[in-house]
Amino acid sequence: MRGQGVGRALYRAFFALVRSHGRRYVHCITSPQNTASQAFHARLGFTISAVKPDYDGPGLDRVAFTIDLAAHSGAGH
Repeated sequence: MRGQGVGRALYRAFFALVRSHGRRYVHCITSPQNTASQAFHARLGFTISAVKPDYDGPGLDRVAFTIDLAAHSGAGH
């Protein structure tokens, strides 16, 4: 379903839900090799961290994403 807007629509619904519960930040994680995920999250307005060594255990490096929903009221559009 890539490229059909499904992921963006799911995030849009999720952002609305977490806002309704008074949340401001959304965080997620992926592997450094998952460049498609990194590009997708960047397009949505997420800030991408540097690689976090051993985040999920020895040798399991990860990249973290954060979005401030207050700063991105149109996030996911």
